[in-house]
Amino acid sequence: MAFVLVLTLLMGISGAQANSQQDHLKQHFDKALRTYSSAMGAELYQKNDLLSEPVYNLIAERKLFYERYFQIGLHSELVSISTEFEPTAAIQLSENAYQVQEMVTLTGKPLLQVAEDYPVYRAYLLAAEMAKDADLSRYLEQTAEEIRAAVQESIDANTFEITIINLHKVAFNPQTGQLVSDSFTSEANDDPGTDKVEWVDGKAMRVAPDFTNMADYEIYSISVEVLAQRILEDPKAATSEN
Repeated sequence: MAFVLVLTLLMGISGAQANSQQDHLKQHFDKALRTYSSAMGAELYQKNDLLSEPVYNLIAERKLFYERYFQIGLHSELVSISTEFEPTAAIQLSENAYQVQEMVTLTGKPLLQVAEDYPVYRAYLLAAEMAKDADLSRYLEQTAEEIRAAVQESIDANTFEITIINLHKVAFNPQTGQLVSDSFTSEANDDPGTDKVEWVDGKAMRVAPDFTNMADYEIYSISVEVLAQRILEDPKAATSEN
């Protein structure tokens, strides 16, 4: 009876120690993720022992990528980056690997500050002048004004936000409390995603999207005359695209 009692006590102590170690490990993992988020949000961030050199380099790459994404794909200036992980929903894939979701909030400001300079607005006005049918011309002028008003509203708002949900696979060293590697994707359901990084041979490799497929890139890369001709060929289709 005494032996059973001692064994039960030992098992209880062992279980408590295991739970304590697990809690301790989780605290270190959560701290490493918070450090990652802080580095993403800071303009200047000094290296930290909780992030490996390759992960620190990845963070720098991500910032440059988001800047290019806004400049080329959205014709905007990236103002700030805010990220937040959800460690409570993290899934342990192996001894040192975890899957965790991240919400990225990107705040931008349109480069265009004069609504009348918007290429699509100018193209609709030009198409209205070129139209031979009076009803079509009036329709195009009305559409142009609706576009100008929407652009002006966006300018008046000053900034806008884009949210990206990334699913990360991170390697975490429990002995050092350091994030060792990180790969992620924003791919979901029918959305191929624009934010993808793979981990290859100890470093992050960006799977770069084609910015030329984004609407704003095309709008600013072709002439107003070409846009106007497209509008005349199919006014309703042109309106739905922009």
